Parts: sequence; C-alpha cells; structure tokens
Amino acid sequence: MIIVEKKSQFFWLLGVMIMIFGIIIIGGITRLTGSGLSMVDWRPLMGIIPPLSHESWVKTFNLYKSFPQYQLQNATMTLNEFKVIFFWEYLHRIIARVIGLALIIPYLFFLIRGTLSSWMNKSAISMIVLVILQRVMGWYMVKSSLIDNPEVSHFR
Repeated sequence: MIIVEKKSQFFWLLGVMIMIFGIIIIGGITRLTGSGLSMVDWRPLMGIIPPLSHESWVKTFNLYKSFPQYQLQNATMTLNEFKVIFFWEYLHRIIARVIGLALIIPYLFFLIRGTLSSWMNKSAISMIVLVILQRVMGWYMVKSSLIDNPEVSHFR
C-alpha cells in the first residue's frame, strides 16, 4: 500500500476519487436516460454556460433536431423534455471540468511549494494525462454517434 506523505495531498486525492465516483454515477444516469447526445457541440472552454433564455434554449433544441438521435428516436420530444436530457449531459460535462480543475490546480500548488515527492509528481502527471485522454475518448465516442447511428458505442 502506498502512503501519501502529506495530509493535504491525501485529501486532494480523496476528493478527486469521490468526484470520479460521482461522474461514473452521473455517466450511468446519462446513458440510461439517453441524454448523452443532447449536447451536440463540444466547446471545452466556453461550453460551461448552458442556455439561459428561452431563445437560446430554442436555438439549442433546434440544433439538436438536426442530428440523428432526435430524427430517429425523439422526433416527438418537446422543449421541456429536451431540457431534462440536456441537464444530465450538462451535469456530466460540468463534473468532468471540475475533476480536471481539481487535479490541475492543487497539483500546481503543491508543485510550486515543492511538497510533491518524485513519486507523487509522476503519479499526478499520469492522472492528468489519463483524464485528458479520457475526455478525448469520450468526445470521440459521442462524435461517432452524431453522424448516422444515434447510439454511443461503449466499444469504440
């Protein structure tokens, strides 16, 4: 068993672990509710603000209508029903961003203070790289489902 040298680093990693558990739960709900394709654009930096006005909701819903999931599975969906599935995908993306920040900001803080052991530094860099790769893979899986088949392949 590996022991973290500093109490603050232990709580940092524990917090990230809890958030990862949370995103797995939210990801499952997102998949079970068919919400994973409700956000049809991927804006890593600016995509944090959801539609706020009725007009922006209508615009977002109309964009969703141009993709296969709406056309083949949800053609009778109302704007209010769309808001429900949008919520789960939006929550999933927000938690993913928070996890990224929860890894990078404390890592930089500990790095600047010089309190990371060599092992912890390598582990933190590995975690950050894995989170980035997971996000790219998630985008790749969802992107494949926005073309013809409105089904996110867990094999891809």
